[in-house]
Parts: sequence; C-alpha cells; structure tokens
Amino acid sequence: MHILVIGGNGFLGSKLVQRFIADTHRVTVIDNMTYNNYDTIPESEYLEFIDDNIINIEKHIDSIPTIERVFYLASPRLCDINSDDVVEEQLQILERTIEIFRDTIVRDRRFYFMSSCSVYGKTDKKVNEESDVMVTSFYSKLKIESEKIIQKENPENFRIFRLSTLYGRSSIERTDVLINNIIDDIKKGNKLEIWDPDAKRPHLYIDDAVQILNFLVHHNFDEPILNIGFDFLNVTKREVMEIIIDVLNIKLDVDYQVVNDSRDYAVDFTALKNVLEKHNADIHIFKYNEGIWDLWVGNINISVEDYDSLIGYYRPATASPTWYIYEENKLSWPKVWGDWNIIDDATGRMMSRATLREQVTPINLKDNVTFYTKKEIGFKKHIYFVPIYTPNFFELNKHIGFSCVSEKFKKDVKEGRAKIVLYHTLEGYSGGRYNKDLDYINEWLERERIPAENLYYLHGNLKVDEHIKAKGYKFKGIGVSSFDIWLSPHDMPKEPSIFEPNGTQQLFLSYNRNMRHHRILLCSNLYENDVLHRGRVSVGNFNIEDADEEIEALEKLKQIVPITIDRTLDINWANDISMEDYKRTFLSIVTETLYDDDILFLSEKIWKPIYMGHPFMVLGNPHTLRYLHKLGFKTFDKWWDESYDNMLVLKDRTNVIVNNILKFKEYGDKELLEFREEMKDILTHNQKLFRKMIVSKYEIGKNNFNPQHPILKILGDINNGVI
Repeated sequence: MHILVIGGNGFLGSKLVQRFIADTHRVTVIDNMTYNNYDTIPESEYLEFIDDNIINIEKHIDSIPTIERVFYLASPRLCDINSDDVVEEQLQILERTIEIFRDTIVRDRRFYFMSSCSVYGKTDKKVNEESDVMVTSFYSKLKIESEKIIQKENPENFRIFRLSTLYGRSSIERTDVLINNIIDDIKKGNKLEIWDPDAKRPHLYIDDAVQILNFLVHHNFDEPILNIGFDFLNVTKREVMEIIIDVLNIKLDVDYQVVNDSRDYAVDFTALKNVLEKHNADIHIFKYNEGIWDLWVGNINISVEDYDSLIGYYRPATASPTWYIYEENKLSWPKVWGDWNIIDDATGRMMSRATLREQVTPINLKDNVTFYTKKEIGFKKHIYFVPIYTPNFFELNKHIGFSCVSEKFKKDVKEGRAKIVLYHTLEGYSGGRYNKDLDYINEWLERERIPAENLYYLHGNLKVDEHIKAKGYKFKGIGVSSFDIWLSPHDMPKEPSIFEPNGTQQLFLSYNRNMRHHRILLCSNLYENDVLHRGRVSVGNFNIEDADEEIEALEKLKQIVPITIDRTLDINWANDISMEDYKRTFLSIVTETLYDDDILFLSEKIWKPIYMGHPFMVLGNPHTLRYLHKLGFKTFDKWWDESYDNMLVLKDRTNVIVNNILKFKEYGDKELLEFREEMKDILTHNQKLFRKMIVSKYEIGKNNFNPQHPILKILGDINNGVI
C-alpha cells in the first residue's frame, strides 16, 4: 500500500510513519519542518521524504495516482493558531490539497483528515459524532471549518477522525498537551497549577492512536466521522492529577484554580468500538496508569563497556578488561558474577553466550532503554548500571572498586551527566551487623573522588537506606523486593487452597533445603518436641558446626537428614509450587532466607503461602509481619501467638513458633478444618491483594508481565531527578 502522510514528521505523524514503514508499506512524507527536527526522520527504503509545503506537492510527486491512503496532519499547534488570518491560511491549504487529490481518490482510496474532539467545546451531555460542535478557540474554529470542507466531498473517500487529546512519548516532544505538560513540570520542579480541575475530556496514549489508525487503514467502515478514543478514558483534570500522583508515588503540591475552561466534554466512542469489534481487532489500550508510567520513565540511556571477545558482548560493568590479570596477576571471571552465573548446575558446562549477555544488560523493556558505549554516548545523560549477582562482590572487589570503569563514564558521573546504579536485589546482606558492603562503596567513591549523591544502591535489604544514613554516608540506598514475581501470575489459584487432611503429615508445611542456622535451630526444636514428623517437611543435609550455638537434638537430627517430600534437594525449587503440599497441610512455617535482626529481606518463600491462600508463620527477620501489615496483608494472631515478630533473639522467635505448633498438635482433622474455614476471609483477602500488587508492579499490558518493570520506574525516577 502507498500511503502519503502530510505533516508526517510531527508528534503523531512521526510515530504513524514508523508503524507504516515497519509494516513495509511504501510511505511518502511531506512536511515543511516547522519544528526543524531532521534527526527524527527514519532511514528506510520504504520512505520518501519531501521537505516542503504541501501546496508544492505537485512539484515533487509524479506518483499521485498510486497513492491509496492520505493522512492529513498538516496543522499548526494550538498555541500557534492565534488569529483568523492563520485559520484562513490553513483552510486555503487544505482546499488546495483536496483539489490535487480529488480526481485521483476513487473507488477504495481514502483521504483521512485529523480533527479533534475539542470541537465539542463545553457541554453537560455526553457527545457523539452527531452532536453539535462549538467554536471555543481559533484552534477549534480551524478544525470545525476544515471538517465542513471535508464534508463537501464524497463521504466514501473522505473521512474525519476526531482524536482524543493525545499524550505520551514520540521522537517529536510535545509539552503543550495536558498530561505531557504536567509530567514535564514535575521533572523540572515547576509549580503545578491546574485550571478548572473538574473539566472533563478524553485523553489517548499516542501509541494507541497509532494502533487504531493503522487498523482503520486496513479495514472498511461506513462512518464518515469517527471519534478516536474510549469511554473509560473520559476523566477530569483532577482525576488525571490523582492518577499521576499514584503512579509516580511522590508527594506533589498542586494548586487547583477554579475557572471556566472552554473545553469540558465527555465523548461517546461507541462507533469506534463497534468498528473494532466488527473486525475482531486485537488492540490493547493503555490505561492511564500504564501510559503515564511509560511517559514518566521515558527513554533511559544506559552506558555499557567496550566489546569483550571472550563473551562476545559488552564487558560487564566494573569488570576488568584483562579479566584481572593486570589487577591481581591471575585470571578470573567478572566479579559481579557468581559461579552459578557461569556454570550450569545440571551439566557442569559453561553457560551460553546468550545467557551471559542477559546478565550484562538485564533490563528487558526495550522501548524504555537504549544502550550506549563510551564512543556513542557523547554528552547524553546516562546511567552506569551495575548488575551484581553474587553476595561476595564487594569483598572480592574491595581493592579494585571502580578502577575498571571507563574514565569517560567516571568523568560523566563526576560532572553530573551520569549516575552509577548498583543493582543487587537478589541478596539482603548489605547493612547487616558484620557486613562491610556499604563501607566499601563509600571507600570506592572517595578513592575515585566521585560525588556520593551520584550513586544509588538498589538492594534486597529493605532497610538499606536506614543503614547508609546511620553511617553518615551520602549515597542513596533503595530497598527493592522483587521475588513476588517469581511466582507465575498466570497460574495463580483463584481461590485459597483446599485443605484435605489425611490423618498423617497434615499439620504444617516447611521447606528447608539449604540448612542455615535458623533452619537448623527450628528443625532440631521440632524434632526434640516430637512434631517434626507431623509436618510435610524437607530438611537438607548440614554440618553441625553451621549451628552457631549448642542445640539440643542436633546430633539426632543430623542422623536422619536429608529428609525429602517427593523431590530431590539437589535442585533449587524456588519457582516451583506443589499444589499437593498445600492441599495436605494446615499451615506453612516459612523459613525465610535471612534471620538477622538488622535486615528486612523478603524472598519468594514468604509469598508462596500468600499466593496459594495458605495460613503461615514466618521464621525470618524480625518485623516481617509488621511489613506485610503495612502492605495491607492480614495475618493470623487470632489463632496463634505472633509476638515472635517483635522478638530480636532468634531462639525466642523459634520457641514461640514451635509452641504454636504444639498447641495445634492436639487438634484432629475436624477442628483443623473448622479453623481453616474461619480463616478463609483472610486467605481470600491476601490472595486478592497479592494479585493486585503484582498487576500494579509488573503488568505492561493485559496479562503481560515484566519483572524489570519496577526497576525501570526507579531508573526513571533517578533519570528525572526525583530521588
């Protein structure tokens, strides 16, 4: 298909052209380059670009008869239409253009004029394509008079699209449309003034407008005028502001000015809805939270080191170009990686190059991230992103620090063009009582004379920033809990797990594959009290010296491990859910990864019973339950003692949990079933809240989830200077 886009290098036109080119249509663009944006013109064999006014098109095109679709987007921006003279000039250009194409647009050829829903002006009634229009500005006058010209032509060939107010990202920036303007003001720290906050109108994310227009190009419809948008997107300015505050999760001082806005209308988009449904259109429309999120995050430039021939990709951030022969006189792989990042557990072979590449550049939402080497980055603002996959990174790297970072990138950080982001969310040790990670980071900054405020540490210890501030350091810590998405949102049960006791091994479920001290203590205590066998329990092998204190029954427990349920303990089943385990047990005893009293770390272990709708106790860091309560989850103090959550001594916490189990040991299946029925409201509440949390944090489209979504939001916040 040959498509002509008049004004094709503007805010909407540039994205529309990119879509047509991607679909391998032949595209001709004519644009007078009012906004001088030559660098946004794509290079493509499918594109012919003409830098001229539309009235001169006959000088350039000898193939007018082959054009099958014309999109007329040639119109000044609202702020540039400031007199009747401008309106009249634009109307003459439109009439001249129609004269050129009138005789060639026959049969199934179409001329689409881009109008605006703002022609409806101000009304209390919901408006549709048949409703009266109203001149409220020079802009609306131009659109209304243009529509009159179009309506004189053959309606089979000439169509009008009344667009909702667009917003979003394009190769051509627009800060004069409402939502873009608000986001731009927030980024710049400008005062936020919203005039006539209760005036209503529909907005549409620019990518959705492109989807819809591209769809309409390929499908027949009878309507001479179509409102482009969706009913659920009719909102007031105040509602827009509330959504922005919710999505950005920042406090904003908004000055609402009550005046009469000339535009206040709600639009009926039934006609478009019927066209899309008639042709079974598969189009996901951005909700406001999705569109605003994408607009806020924007395009993040991430700087990467030079090509490394050993892995066939960019060298990992902070790694040595000589693989430490120069620094340490020995060869070793990048210190940001652990053994498990290099060697496959099952085969003992080195991981594929593709796997290694994912560890160098793990941000997998391509529309928001662009990677640049030091030769490409120039003076662009960027983030030096360091993905860390081993808890030993700081100790292993303590004498090297940032010395292997390219001088260009360090210079950019020192001069404020770049930020360093250490990404280490899979562990929670930093900030612990005997841990020196934070001290090493501060030492590295001082050694390289890098301003501390230009470094951010994203870590799994949710208390990490508290520890940084307590030490008097100036870099920023951000606690991140990202294990909730390890459990598939697609497979989540719709209702709490059914409890089906069978008389044995039905009281509790507890997974203890990797036997750290707190698990040794718990399992020994359960064994000593003769209730270990009442659980559906896995217990890994361990060394007695791993227990930090004298524990009764330790020797006896050592003699009977490993204990398995139905699977080997040689594999980490972190992402796995056994429905049978939850169905056969009354409650879960979650033994979290860490138990230190100065850390708060949540892994997939605590989310599993919530995901399954299963009651639980947790042996982990103190105040884990308090944190869950803060998120809105409910726990089970009505049925057992949860005072353990406030106890700082591990042995005390363990004793309370074991005593809780001993209490329920005396109950039979009937009583346990009654208790579970009493708990059902809480279990259902937790499941629903978990599902809502996952959707809010990770969904990027209907039933499409990206684990890096919240990380990108944080990077966007850093990029935009709000944290």
